[in-house]
Amino acid sequence: MKLKLLLFGWEGSFLKMGPALFVGYYQMSLFYWLCILGRCRHFALMSHKKLLAFQKGFELAMEIFRLTKSFPKEEVFALTSQIRNSSRSVCANLSEGYRKRTYRAHFMSKLTDADMENSETGVWLDFAMACGYLNQEKYQALIRDNEAIGRLIGYMINHIDEFRR
Repeated sequence: MKLKLLLFGWEGSFLKMGPALFVGYYQMSLFYWLCILGRCRHFALMSHKKLLAFQKGFELAMEIFRLTKSFPKEEVFALTSQIRNSSRSVCANLSEGYRKRTYRAHFMSKLTDADMENSETGVWLDFAMACGYLNQEKYQALIRDNEAIGRLIGYMINHIDEFRR
């Protein structure tokens, strides 16, 4: 139960949370608790934005956007656009797939696309480091976040049916 709650972005164990759990800016209702616990078949109302992989992917994409503003102008149509596109595609694929999750094959395809884009982002981060556009500390932090997103997506791929309910 704790692992499943962490994947949806809620920290702590079920027993510690209590009834006043906040997700983002919204207080969860009894309906959502029932859906999380698998007691409700109307789970389709949950937004892809509540997936931890989406949230972390969005944060990483925005951090990459801020960092690439300082990249040299000659990289605008090369490294800058490539790393921005791949980091944003992670969230886009998660969003598209989650909306069509009733179709297992389509959902799996979009999850693997998100994983592929996440891996591509890691490669572009390697290039940015090798070109001297990132310092070692920032590079390590970004790679750590990138790998964490990959693990979250990997969990979703390996437990796809838990996310299709």
